[in-house]
Amino acid sequence: MDISNKGFPTDDAKYYQIGNGDATKQYLNASSYRNSNVLAAMFVRGNYNYQEKYLLSASVRREGSSRFGANNKWGWFPAASAGWRVSGEDFMKDQDWCNDLKVRLGLV
Repeated sequence: MDISNKGFPTDDAKYYQIGNGDATKQYLNASSYRNSNVLAAMFVRGNYNYQEKYLLSASVRREGSSRFGANNKWGWFPAASAGWRVSGEDFMKDQDWCNDLKVRLGLV
């Protein structure tokens, strides 16, 4: 549902004071719609960081939708990534061309 109004006597009007405006046909707008699609999702993510150099991340999403097939209303969607902060290694300490360099590989 959507309702809007204009011509409020003060700028202090909040969204719950919609009736305080000039509710004439010129300003008042009211409409509604119904969406027949349904979506529900849950998400879990974990991160691991070892010595600020070696990074792991994993996530899994469980999602259900009315748009999925009749026999597959729910699905699992995993993802993982690994990263290496190269700039944290000893051999990068004396260089000045880069202040933060990280390599990352992700799988979806």
